[in-house]
Amino acid sequence: MITHRNPQRKCSATSGFTLFELLVVILIIGLISAFVMPHMAASLPGVQLKSTARAVAASLRYALSRAVYESTPYIAIFDETQKILVVEPIETPIETAESNGIRKILNMSKLEKVYEFPEGIEFDVLNDHTPDEDPGVFGIFFFPRGTSTGAKIVLKNLRHKEYTITVDTITGTVAIGRL
Repeated sequence: MITHRNPQRKCSATSGFTLFELLVVILIIGLISAFVMPHMAASLPGVQLKSTARAVAASLRYALSRAVYESTPYIAIFDETQKILVVEPIETPIETAESNGIRKILNMSKLEKVYEFPEGIEFDVLNDHTPDEDPGVFGIFFFPRGTSTGAKIVLKNLRHKEYTITVDTITGTVAIGRL
């Protein structure tokens, strides 16, 4: 049996939502987001630290690959005062570069790749290949055979979370670890 709807039937007053019900739902969503957003924002410094560690590791891997590919030594220079990492080829002999000081290389060079550290991220480079005359400037050398002078870089944020980046002396490989 086929039934036909009555086209003259009007909508009842109970269908749909009232303005008051919509305002209550919006208020509940606002309260929930007021409690959730600060917790989400608290995780952002950790994300920033992790992305910085990845960017620094990528820059160091770039230096290694360019040194091998171009058969010319490269240097990664960390400058604490300017909060930058610079990767560039070395056109002077390594012994001259080490004796003249890394800051002089940085000043006279053509900057090939520069990474600026974000606010709130501090770094410390632990290696024995930095001349004493350049405080706050650290260099890691990468050689055409795939070796490096090696180093350990510690990145930390304001919440004292830390990542370490280790550059192997023999293979020149770069590894990221969390402390």
